[in-house]
Amino acid sequence: MKRTVAAIILLVLLVSACSAIAEDWTCPKCGRINTGNFCPDCGTEKPAWTCLNCGRENFSAFCENCGAAKPGEDTYETPVESDEVSDTVAELNRMVQNGEISISGLLTMLQLTGTENVRFDGSSMEDTIENGEITVVSMLEYGSIWFSGTNQPANVVQEAPRVTYGLPGMLDIVLCRYPARGEVVFIKRIVGLPGDTVELREGFLYINGQQVEAEKELINPEYRVKHMSDGYSFGPYYIPKKGDSFIVTTDQDNKATYWINGEKWERKMTCLIANDDEGNPVKIYNRKVDAQSRSAQMETTEVVISYKGEIMKPDEWVKAFPDMIGKELIVGEDYYFIMGDHRNNSNDSRNFGVLEKSAILGHVERVIYPFNKAREIK
Repeated sequence: MKRTVAAIILLVLLVSACSAIAEDWTCPKCGRINTGNFCPDCGTEKPAWTCLNCGRENFSAFCENCGAAKPGEDTYETPVESDEVSDTVAELNRMVQNGEISISGLLTMLQLTGTENVRFDGSSMEDTIENGEITVVSMLEYGSIWFSGTNQPANVVQEAPRVTYGLPGMLDIVLCRYPARGEVVFIKRIVGLPGDTVELREGFLYINGQQVEAEKELINPEYRVKHMSDGYSFGPYYIPKKGDSFIVTTDQDNKATYWINGEKWERKMTCLIANDDEGNPVKIYNRKVDAQSRSAQMETTEVVISYKGEIMKPDEWVKAFPDMIGKELIVGEDYYFIMGDHRNNSNDSRNFGVLEKSAILGHVERVIYPFNKAREIK
């Protein structure tokens, strides 16, 4: 989606203010002067500091969460920009430094543009997005709003009501939330849409039996295989769509088996939502055993079923609603298969299953930091 110049200006300025793009630091190990978060000579990470206002760990001169300045830091340098926006950025920079616009005001204006800036940490999206790069996430085309508040236990976040809108596209890079991981967000690529059957053959993507040609140029060939000589395969795996038939059956030990459109289906950790003939949703999902955990890490989970205002373990649900076993339900939400571009170093739908549409928060469109690597994302 096209961004307005005003939105780009606000994003650039916010990153310059909150991420201290022009800030240099001296490596304590080798003495090199650097601008990134890692020293390219010895790999030493830039020393972090803790925000006194909100407690977030940061590497730049301004807190990426609340905009508070690092102790001893009260100014920032004007970033170098393209001719199109440089004059306006310089003027807004002057206004911020003169106190005419506050950092909180900039944050508010950024929210009004329908975008968010998210720093990527890790290697699962290499070479598309590198560790430490800051991305722009659009929430105008599609996304979801979670009504869970802030700093809530992971289970509270998982079970919060949500509103979703728009349609994510094939091969879009998206900001999303994983099952049973609370408020933490991840960046991955959509490689399968609702109703598709996804498969990896020797590291290459196939949808409904046909190779996806557009995907060939997106992935580093070294990341398609596990050990450079062994091909990596997965599937075929069906992605549920809204309106599909869904049935739960159990054996004598009350162990559940799931069926989509008459075919046996592996749920993994997918939050599967289906409606009974009266429109009541049956929600089968994993949640943390430690109900008070706020950790973003994967911890021990348990399977539960939410139905008619009750949350029960599967064996309890079978006893309470025996007539639901073997009864046809209708899938109530679309699902998406996501993977990291670093195929042999990514925890994604191959491991935890497909994501419901409401777990997708927005479309990752650009890298805006470091400036010398600013680019659109494909």
